[in-house]
Amino acid sequence: LDMTQFNSCFDSGKYTQAVNDSFNSGAQQGVSGTPSFFIGTPNGTGQLIVGAQPYSSFVPVIEGLLG
Repeated sequence: LDMTQFNSCFDSGKYTQAVNDSFNSGAQQGVSGTPSFFIGTPNGTGQLIVGAQPYSSFVPVIEGLLG
């Protein structure tokens, strides 16, 4: 990692708005931690899974959506 380049980018605030927008969008959808996963369909049906979960936590959600 080029720390000079990183610090310059960070200090410039170039991505501050993008980060804040992403944070706010997640908060509106119920994200309370990372990682978070939205498992769903294009029409908005689905479920939010928060935290580092095992594969077995995802299977019933995915199978339920595939029906």
